[in-house]
Amino acid sequence: MNFTSGFLRSKVARRFFLLFICCALLPMIALTILSFNQVTRQLALQSHKRLQEETKAYGMSVYERLLLLDTDLEVLTAHARIAGLQSNASDHFGERLKQRFKAISRFSAGAGFTPILGDRIVDPPELVPIEKENLVKGKTVIVAQPQADQPARLFIIKPFQAGTEEQQLLYGEIIPSYVWGIGFENFLPSQTELFVLDMTKRILVSSHPVPENMAHMVAFRQDGEVSRQFEYQRNNATYLASYWSIFLKSKFFSQPWMIVLGQSKTEVLAPLAHFKKIFPLVVLLSLWIVLLLSLIYIRRTLAPVEVLTEGTRRVARHDFLSRVTVNSGDEFEELEIINTALTHMHDLFDCDLVAFSLINPLQENTAQLFSLQKHQQEKPAMETIKISGDEARLLAGTSQSLLCDRPETTPAHLAAFTDKGMDTFHLLPVFLKSRLAGFVTLGTTGQRPLAEEQLLQARHLADQLAVALSNARLIEDMEHLTLGTIEALARTVDAKSSWTSGHSERVAEMAVKIATTMGWDDKQVQTLYRGGLLHDIGKIGVPLAILDKPDKLTEEEYAKVKDHSAIGAKILEPINAYADIIPMVLQHHERYDGKGYPLGLAGTAIDISARILAVADVYDALISSRPYRQGWIEDKVVDLLKNEAGRQFDPDVVEAFLGTLATSTIRM
Repeated sequence: MNFTSGFLRSKVARRFFLLFICCALLPMIALTILSFNQVTRQLALQSHKRLQEETKAYGMSVYERLLLLDTDLEVLTAHARIAGLQSNASDHFGERLKQRFKAISRFSAGAGFTPILGDRIVDPPELVPIEKENLVKGKTVIVAQPQADQPARLFIIKPFQAGTEEQQLLYGEIIPSYVWGIGFENFLPSQTELFVLDMTKRILVSSHPVPENMAHMVAFRQDGEVSRQFEYQRNNATYLASYWSIFLKSKFFSQPWMIVLGQSKTEVLAPLAHFKKIFPLVVLLSLWIVLLLSLIYIRRTLAPVEVLTEGTRRVARHDFLSRVTVNSGDEFEELEIINTALTHMHDLFDCDLVAFSLINPLQENTAQLFSLQKHQQEKPAMETIKISGDEARLLAGTSQSLLCDRPETTPAHLAAFTDKGMDTFHLLPVFLKSRLAGFVTLGTTGQRPLAEEQLLQARHLADQLAVALSNARLIEDMEHLTLGTIEALARTVDAKSSWTSGHSERVAEMAVKIATTMGWDDKQVQTLYRGGLLHDIGKIGVPLAILDKPDKLTEEEYAKVKDHSAIGAKILEPINAYADIIPMVLQHHERYDGKGYPLGLAGTAIDISARILAVADVYDALISSRPYRQGWIEDKVVDLLKNEAGRQFDPDVVEAFLGTLATSTIRM
């Protein structure tokens, strides 16, 4: 551990090490705090939603099959009218009709039932007056006859010649398995149970024994609830259930059918049961991996900095045996690698042009050209250039330098410099992980190529530029990792309740737009965004039963909710890197008039970032639906913010927020 103790003497190294460890461990701690009961509930809610979608899809499939059956009888009727009543119309459909209908018969008051397909229909349903009336009007009627211990008989009845004195009807007795998708043509969702009821709560078909009170549970939810979800018991097992109504009146004269699909809770939660067994091992293994990788990653990122810092001082003294980097007060805050490197080269070499082309890793035929011309510029200019495939391949195959001293060998992107009299260019490729990342260009006039010693010095500087760029990209990767970890933690908190999904990210985005309108700089905005993501982290310590309670909270329950801001600050307190976020987390429920919590701060005593988050938080909370109310329309929320400016909210923040809305920069 000698290398680790020496490495951690660096203040910045210690800070990044602590930040990396804490960012990696916080999601684990949060996931551990969230009880398996809460995870189980979330999984059940997701399964209920999926089951509801499957129920609707299945109901639509049943309805589509009824439409196909109606079309079959329409075609049969049209054929009979053209070919004559004695024609055997079933020959035109062959096996298709036999797979859909048990029998089809024509009925008239004088002749009774005349078979068209299959045997004569036995015990047909007795039509009630209103059904007869609709048949006379030319409508199609569907009738179901429930049977004990087997699917109901289904009949589709159409007028053969509507409006005539001697009414003739076409009866089709449907094969139940074709409609319900049970049996040979199975389209029932896997691992589900099917129950279909009519409006009188009679069972038309069931794939399994019908649970007790099934009809009562469906009837209760049909009349009083919107969720269309419930649970039932059978054989000492609990099942999730969802139902959906098939409205037949739009096409057929018949009352709706109620489709119910159920799925065993044991099957739904089977993956969780397995994960529950291995979860402690996963946490322990993850902890050790994070500790090991953090040491390796951060050491690789920060260890070269001390060498690079000292190397710059030596290069300034023309000591080219040292490595080159940028001198920086805290090792990264003033790291302007390319500009500093070009300035040093401009001072060290007698060149009319010093430039560096940084190839775009996502689009290798383009690059950013940073150029510094003698006696013309104090700082490098920047422009986007095109790099041809031939040029890129030529540079990639060059290990040291490439001399271009003739017009035909000079790259096209240097044409602007040849027009100024430059005629000799040395191109020195820079590689990162064996890939061409860019190239240094040194240009002169009067056919003055650099001496061999100067080229060796330039090559050395180009190599050290590659080292500096490599470390800069590692730091950028770490920043992305840190922000990604914070976003993952925010989603973990929001996932505790399905009602708050995405809340923290939306609040953070709104807060950024408000701050931008108020003229904040990028660093302040970035800190505010991270605070917005973590502003509700304290809700980890609030029971889910309180967060999702559909009724008014008791005083004791509300007190627990109010604790979440202090809990969040306590969670972040050990992390020095989050010190500037803690006031936002602690104070985002303070009021401008001093009546907020937990400290009762007022006016400008409240952190300005917390004042911005307060507006963004209330806006998103009110416009979103909650268990105890529907989301408000935007105009109503805006009116509340206006009315509460100067009381609950900072009036300057409200004004900026309304200005943001007016320019349509906030989107839900």
